[in-house]
Amino acid sequence: PTRRSSDLEFLKSLEASLSHEIGYFICHCGFVEEDLMKETTYTMIRMKDLAMATSPRVRAFLQEHQIELITYRDLKEGR
Repeated sequence: PTRRSSDLEFLKSLEASLSHEIGYFICHCGFVEEDLMKETTYTMIRMKDLAMATSPRVRAFLQEHQIELITYRDLKEGR
């Protein structure tokens, strides 16, 4: 899929989650370097997740719908 279709698929999922008070999506964002290519099968997933997470459309949707992004650290700290 292209970056555009990845954005659209994720935006559909985000829109569907709006009816819930709390939702979660897990991403494994990252740049893929040669060493990483040898060690994991998540190489393409990481690149697609990074493109999706940094997409202007996705960021605009999050802001428009006042969706707060947190990390596991936030949960651990009782946020």
